[in-house]
Amino acid sequence: MRLGLRFVRGLREEAARRIADEAARKPFASVQDLARRCGLRREELEGLAAIGAFASLGETRRSALWQVSALDGRRPPLAQAMQPAPGPSPLPEMTLDERYVADYLGAGVTVGVHPLARRRGELQERGILSAAGLARQPHGRRVRLGGACIVRQRPGTAKGMCFATLEDETGFANVVFTPDVYAAYRRVITSHALLEVEGPVQARDGVITLRAESCRPLFVSAPVTPSRDFH
Repeated sequence: MRLGLRFVRGLREEAARRIADEAARKPFASVQDLARRCGLRREELEGLAAIGAFASLGETRRSALWQVSALDGRRPPLAQAMQPAPGPSPLPEMTLDERYVADYLGAGVTVGVHPLARRRGELQERGILSAAGLARQPHGRRVRLGGACIVRQRPGTAKGMCFATLEDETGFANVVFTPDVYAAYRRVITSHALLEVEGPVQARDGVITLRAESCRPLFVSAPVTPSRDFH
């Protein structure tokens, strides 16, 4: 799976177009070659390196960052092209968690497995359902659900109700906070990306929703995409 250049945060549209045009004209030979032909800013090169965009050139993330660090942006393009290669990177390779963090910071998404997938065993031991597990629960059953809160909505016409979407590696789950519950747990709901919610299941017309009665941070260390909040 590949991500389009439009996902890369901090990359100018004109820079992305130059990369696409130059790649179509002739494959890039190295990080140095791409920098010379596309005229990217240093922070753009660092952003691409951090999310693994130079893997097709045989560079790991840290080795690509090492290559970028050796470029002297003060020199004209021809002089930069003649710079000697900086040699092997002395930097330790990113761990899996570091790669997830880099993905979410640099692109807002990862092409790897969902971070919570690696913690599923721990969550099951704690009795916390996945989104797919919630979908199999009967109406009225009290359950605990955990996931990354990717959407929060509290429209003015909803009389104080808050609606949230939790995401994990199995899919999405709908959660509703009544005005009193939202008031009691507002700080947790609005300031934590990973939430653990407890309450009864509501199953109506084929739609499964968890009506929250309590909420706490999901104490799982995992990088996640920021939520998209609407009011």
